[in-house]
Amino acid sequence: TEDQRMWQHAMLLAVTHADNEWRRIPPSIRWKAWIHRFVSQYYFDALSVTMILINMGVVMAIRSDATQAEDDFQTFAGNTLAGWYCLEAFLLIAAMTWEHYWKSGWNKIDFIVALSGAIGLMMPSVYKSGYGAAFRMLRFLRLFKVVQVSKGLRTLFATFLSALPGVVNVACLS
Repeated sequence: TEDQRMWQHAMLLAVTHADNEWRRIPPSIRWKAWIHRFVSQYYFDALSVTMILINMGVVMAIRSDATQAEDDFQTFAGNTLAGWYCLEAFLLIAAMTWEHYWKSGWNKIDFIVALSGAIGLMMPSVYKSGYGAAFRMLRFLRLFKVVQVSKGLRTLFATFLSALPGVVNVACLS
């Protein structure tokens, strides 16, 4: 239908359009320009993806009958990764300005994850309560950043989204 075509086109634009204009225009303030040079490099994106993959490994290693040493490692790794996500968000906001940062849906996801990590760092009792698992699961949203950074995965994700209406139509026929 026409509605499905419009939805498909919107999803394709949302996934394939990466606003990297901010990378070409360094800020005039000296310390922001230094941060801009640092975060504009490919290596910063590679470091971010590496931290995301480490995070996935740490979260997948959580188990209910963990020893005290495993719990201590999980706490240390979780706090370290939460600190990294907060630092990354700060650096990107400083380099891009808030307006450019907040335009991107990917950055909104990153900000929510960084905010949840900051809450966990400032109020560890929240993580020890029943809400801790929900906050840790929020970190899985960072996996979408890998899609943002990798053009091949972005294309695969766009293909998946564009095929979704057809799959729904076939499912409705069954």
